[in-house]
Amino acid sequence: MTGKPLLPKLDESSVSMKAMSSHEEWVEFFKRLINCAPVALLGVQDDKIFFANKRVESICGWKPSELLGKPIEELFYTPLKNLSSHSVHTQLNHQNGHTVPCLVSVSDMNFPTRKIKIIALFDGRQNQEKIKKYQSELESLVEEKTRELREAKETVEKQLLSLEKEEQEKQAIMDSVRDHVLLLDRNLRIRWANKAIRNYFKKNEEELRGRFCYEALYGKNTPCPQCPARKSIESRREHLADRTDSKGRTWLYRSYPVLDSSGEIMGAVETASDITTWKEYEETLRESEERYRSIIENLDDGYFENDLRGTITFANESMARILGRPMKEIIGLNYRTYTPEQEARRVKEAYGELYRTGVPIKVFDHEILRPNGEIRYVDISASLIKDRKGNPVGFRGTVKDVTERKKIEEESKKLVHQLYQSQKLKAIGTLAGGIAHDFNNLLMGIQGYTSLMLLDLDPSHPHYEKLKSIEAQVQSGADLTRQILGFARGGRYEVKKTNINELLRNTVKMFGRTKKELVIHETYAPDLWTVEVDRGQIEQVVINLLLNAWQAMPGGGSIYVTTENCTLKETHLTYFNVPPGRYVKFSITDTGIGMDEKTLERIFEPFFTTKEMGRGTGLGLATAYGIIKGHGGVIKVYSEQGVGTTFNIYLPASAGEVPEEKQREKKQICRGEGTILIVDDEEAIREVTRGILESLGYLVIEARSGKEAISIYKEQGKNIDLVILDMIMPGMSGGATFDVLKSMNPQVKVILASGYPENGMAKEILDRGVMGFLQKPFRIDDLSSKVQEVLKQNGN
Repeated sequence: MTGKPLLPKLDESSVSMKAMSSHEEWVEFFKRLINCAPVALLGVQDDKIFFANKRVESICGWKPSELLGKPIEELFYTPLKNLSSHSVHTQLNHQNGHTVPCLVSVSDMNFPTRKIKIIALFDGRQNQEKIKKYQSELESLVEEKTRELREAKETVEKQLLSLEKEEQEKQAIMDSVRDHVLLLDRNLRIRWANKAIRNYFKKNEEELRGRFCYEALYGKNTPCPQCPARKSIESRREHLADRTDSKGRTWLYRSYPVLDSSGEIMGAVETASDITTWKEYEETLRESEERYRSIIENLDDGYFENDLRGTITFANESMARILGRPMKEIIGLNYRTYTPEQEARRVKEAYGELYRTGVPIKVFDHEILRPNGEIRYVDISASLIKDRKGNPVGFRGTVKDVTERKKIEEESKKLVHQLYQSQKLKAIGTLAGGIAHDFNNLLMGIQGYTSLMLLDLDPSHPHYEKLKSIEAQVQSGADLTRQILGFARGGRYEVKKTNINELLRNTVKMFGRTKKELVIHETYAPDLWTVEVDRGQIEQVVINLLLNAWQAMPGGGSIYVTTENCTLKETHLTYFNVPPGRYVKFSITDTGIGMDEKTLERIFEPFFTTKEMGRGTGLGLATAYGIIKGHGGVIKVYSEQGVGTTFNIYLPASAGEVPEEKQREKKQICRGEGTILIVDDEEAIREVTRGILESLGYLVIEARSGKEAISIYKEQGKNIDLVILDMIMPGMSGGATFDVLKSMNPQVKVILASGYPENGMAKEILDRGVMGFLQKPFRIDDLSSKVQEVLKQNGN
C-alpha cells in the first residue's frame, strides 16, 4: 500500500545552506538532526547508507555503524524499486536472519552539490498483533451474542407459556368472584361478563358479548339515567351508584375507566355487589343507635366514657350537673382535674385493675371537687370499652346525677378517627414484622453458606477476609430489620452516644472494599465531640451520600471525608435554621459531574431522581434529609457543575464520653453426634442448616411442615435427639407443632428458630417448655453451642 510520505520534503527553502560554509559543517548538522529524530531514520546517497540513527537498531537489529556503506537494497527482503517520495509496506532483513514487517517513508533532500534521501522506518509488528487481538475479540463477541440470542429466544417462549397460564388463572379468578363484573367498550357494548352475572341473568356468554349492557341485561333501548359506566368513560374517573332491581335486591355499582397504553379510553369495568343484607343491618344499627341515644339522654344518673388515660370523651347532662361545670367544659376533662390527689390515685388503681382483668368495678364514696370548692360524693360503676377486635380503648360507667353527653355525631367522629389510627399502627407493625421475618430468612441462607465456606478455609486464604466481610454485612442486615421493627413500634430507635469518627471509618472501609475505582481520602478531627444518634440511621445517611458520590463519578474519582467541631451562633440562624450551640460537622465531597441550580433545589424531594429508570428510587437523599432533621441536625449541599459536590452535615454535640462497647464473645465451634430433625418450610434454610449440622458431625432429618414433622417423629422419635423448629410456617405453626410433639414425648428437646425476635411471640412458646431459641440469621458458632447446650440438659 502506498500513500503520502510520512516525512516532509526538505530543500533549500526548509534548510538554510548559507549558514554552512563547509562540507564538514553540513555533515555535522545533518547527523545532529537525524539523531534527534523520534523515529528510525536512514540517510541514503547514491543508493548506499551513509548514516543511521540509534532507533534503527530497535527495528532491524543492526547497529548504525554496521549499516554504513551498505547498499540500501541489502537491508530490504522485498527490493525497493525506484525510491521516490512515497510510503510503502515491505519486509526488512533483521540481523538475526528473520524478516520484519515495516512501513517505509522516503523524503528527498536537494542541496546545490548533492541529492540524498531520508528513509523513515516504522515497526509493523505491533499492528499485526493488534489485528490478531481484534480478530480474537470479534470471534468471542460473536459467540457471546449468539448465545445471548439463543437464551433470549428460550426466555420469550417461557414467558409466552406463562402469559397463557396467567390468562387462564385470571379467568378462573374472575369467575370465582361473587360480585357481578362486566367489561364494556366505549359504546357500552359487553366485551366480557363473569360467571356470577351470567348465572344471575340466566344468559350465556354468546347472548351477552357484543350487545349493549342496558339492552342485554335490562331490556332497555337507552342507557340507564345514572349509568356509572357511562359517567366513568366521560369523566375518566371512578363512579358509584346504588339501585334496587325488580327482584327487590339492592346493588352497589362501581365503575372504573379502562385506558390503553397511550392514555385513550378503551371502555370501563363495572362491578355490582349485593348489599341488601348490609342495608338491612344498617337500618337495624340506626334503630339501635336511636334507642341508645334515647336511654342516655333520659338517664337521671350521670353517664361517662373515658379514654385509657381517664379523660372524658362522652358524658350526659346529669354528669355536668354533678361536676358543677358547663357541659362544654367537661368533655376532654381528665379525672385528676376534678378529683383530689388521694382520690385520683384510688381511681387510677381501679382503672388499672379494670384494664388488666376486664371485670367491671365499683368505686364507692368517691369525692368530686366542683370549681366552687364544693365536694360531692358519688358511687361509680365502670366497665371496659373494647373495639371490634377486642382491644381495650377506654372505660364507661355511671354516677349519680351525671352529665348530658355531647352530640353523638361529633363523638363518633373522634372514636372513628382513634380506631383508624389504632388499626393503621397495628397494620404497620404487622407488615414490619413480616418484612423482618422474610428478610432474616434470606440473611440466614447467606450466613449459613458463608459459615460453611469458612469452615473449609484457612485464615490465610485470600477469600477468608471477604467471607468475614459478608458475615459483617449479614449482621448489618439483621440490624436493619430491628430498625424497621423500631419504626413500627412508633419510632423508638436505639439512640447512643457515638463517636462520628469511628462510625465514618467503619462505614467508609466497608464501602471502599466494593468500589476499588474510587480513591477515598479521610481526615478526622482528633478531639471530636460526642453525639447522641441512632447509629444505624446515621450509617444509612453516610452510605446514601457515598453512593450518590460514586454515581456522580462513572469514570472513577476521589471522595473526601472530613470531620470537625464547630459552634453555630445566633448570626447563623437564618442560614442553618437550628438553635445555636455546639455541633459536630462531617463532610463528604466528590470530584464528580456536579449539579445545576434547578437540581439542587429538588434533591431532597422524595422520588426525585436524575438517574435513568431502574437506577434509582429518588429516596436516598430524601431519607438522609429526614434522618438528620429527626436528630435535630441540618444537612447543606454545595455543588458546581464539572467540579463536584459537597454535603455538610451538622449534628448537635452531646456531653460525656462514648462508652466502650462490649465485644461479641467469640464462641468455640462445638462438634458432636446425634440425630437432629430440622422443621422449616423454607428449602434454603433447611439445606444450609443441614449442611452446617452435618459438618459438625450430626445426622440430619428434614421436614417441610409441622404435619410432616409429627409424622416423622411418630416413626423415628426414639432415634431423634433434638428438633430445630421454625416458628412461622403455613398450615401448622411452630407453636402448634411443639404442643403435639410435647404431648407425644414430654421430654422432647426443641430449639425454636425464627426471624422474629425472642421477646415477641417466641416468648410464649418458650414459656411452654422449649429449651432454646435461635434468632435468624444465626452463625455456625451460635448454632453449634446452642445445640450442645440443649443436648446436655437433663444430664444428656
